[in-house]
Amino acid sequence: SIAAMAHHANIPRFYCPAALAVGARIELPASVVRHATGALRLREGDPLILFDGAGREATGLLQRDGKRLFAQLETSRECSRESCDTETGG
Repeated sequence: SIAAMAHHANIPRFYCPAALAVGARIELPASVVRHATGALRLREGDPLILFDGAGREATGLLQRDGKRLFAQLETSRECSRESCDTETGG
């Protein structure tokens, strides 16, 4: 599962101030889209982690709809603000 991979692989993490609920389809902000597709060259189906900066992070898969990118969330968990804001995800 993506959750298991999140602690073992270098899955990219992005700040996204949205409701990070399991099953949600979150449209990614323009700044995240630029970084994900430009610098990191992520493609549809690639795993990613979103964190809201308020104690929640979620794992999901990148989806494309035209020029818009979404994360289809598969897991969501509470974490301390510090661990959610670090590169390792706690």
